[in-house]
Amino acid sequence: MNGCVMKVQVTRTKSAETFYIAKTLRNRDTGKSTSKIVRRLGTRSELERVLPSGTDVAVWAKEQARRMSGEERALTRKISVSFDPTRRIAADERRVFNCGYLFLQDVYSRLGLPALCQEISQARKFDFDLDAILSRLVFGRVPEPASKRATVEFARGLIEQPGFETHQVYRALSVLAQNSERIQAQVFEASKAVVPRRTKTLYYDCANYCFEITQEDTFRRYGPSREHRPSPIVGMGLMMDADGLPLAFTTCPGNESEQPTLPQLEDRLESDFGLTKLIVSTDAGLSSVANRVRNSRGDLQLVVTVSLRKQPKEIKEWARDSSGWLCVGQGGKFDLAEVCRAADDPATPQPVRARLYGQTFYKTRWASLADPDTKEELGQNLIVTFSLRYRNYQRSVRQAQVERAACACENGSAKRMRKGPKDPMRFVSSTSITEEGEVADKTVFRVDEKKVAEEASWDGFYGLATSLDDMRTQPASSEWQQGAGRSRSASGY
Repeated sequence: MNGCVMKVQVTRTKSAETFYIAKTLRNRDTGKSTSKIVRRLGTRSELERVLPSGTDVAVWAKEQARRMSGEERALTRKISVSFDPTRRIAADERRVFNCGYLFLQDVYSRLGLPALCQEISQARKFDFDLDAILSRLVFGRVPEPASKRATVEFARGLIEQPGFETHQVYRALSVLAQNSERIQAQVFEASKAVVPRRTKTLYYDCANYCFEITQEDTFRRYGPSREHRPSPIVGMGLMMDADGLPLAFTTCPGNESEQPTLPQLEDRLESDFGLTKLIVSTDAGLSSVANRVRNSRGDLQLVVTVSLRKQPKEIKEWARDSSGWLCVGQGGKFDLAEVCRAADDPATPQPVRARLYGQTFYKTRWASLADPDTKEELGQNLIVTFSLRYRNYQRSVRQAQVERAACACENGSAKRMRKGPKDPMRFVSSTSITEEGEVADKTVFRVDEKKVAEEASWDGFYGLATSLDDMRTQPASSEWQQGAGRSRSASGY
């Protein structure tokens, strides 16, 4: 629409005469016009009561239409902007600002964090704006994760300039840490109005954070680290709901086991979050006997990954037995040896091979689980799954590791015997001999084919243990396997 005119429109009934302002829009290309009412001025009797005595209502209405037309044209008129190429921009003057955080600001407000920060501030005496600091830390964490100092610089690039200094951010961290559990519970409760929260099934995992400091303290302690860094660490455990949304977290000193953090966090979920009926999924590192026993009673249930190679001989023989396997979504039993032969045979039609590679086979049995304190037999459902796609993935990874181990043995770089689950040197064995073959001080490193074959025999297998009684009749092992993988992904937070 290229033209716009305001006109007076009058409607008459038996009892009243009403005046309106209508906007007429005309398309100069097509010549067609459309109109809509933008303002009701009132009836003649209403206007005569409020206008000065003797005022002609019709003339006054036309004057209002003329004035509104001028205002409309002023908003749509062309504007010319002149630039001076010789004028210099002042140093350190910011001309570009970030406005994308406004979407995050809406979610931040709906979670009730501004009001919570105000409550915390009223109970404490400090001279900084806690809400402004926390909001900028959140806004910076999403698009540009960085240090606190760098986040302050990021905040200066937002439309709303920060009213705090860097040292006040570090002071606010102590306040936030002291109110951490309260903030977590508040955010969870408020999030129910923002997004549905499925909290019947939860996923839990832990990770370590390294601190580049020269001396440990009471919280940042030396302990085992995946990165093998010689730095103090802090352990952190994150609980997520069924959709992978964070629910709550806890921390512990780096020299302490992460296993006690699970029952501690479950107690908090009951007391602060009101969650009592839970199914928690974790990895093998958190599946201690104490945790499994605790989550086998009452309304708490547990689904954990287990290492099949560490199971008793009877369990390992049952798991590798090729007979008696079930398939998710299909009836009957399958022989795993025949399935593998059909999948590896080039003569098998491609659609059949593709279907086999997309299926998950499983078997279940009831295994022993006793309370170490009371000796009470609780039992657990052991689920073993097999996937051809997972088997081929493990084979390709191990083949590359064996090649690296063999290369290290040939060039003499294999100096230490390591047993890490992802370390190629776990396949290397050493023997001390003389040139005549007798035992002596000279050490020879070689790839141990027995170790390679033993690990290869478990390719494609995956173990789960659960306290749920009805897992025996539910063909949902593939779903639980995916859930365990989601739990492992929590270490990436």
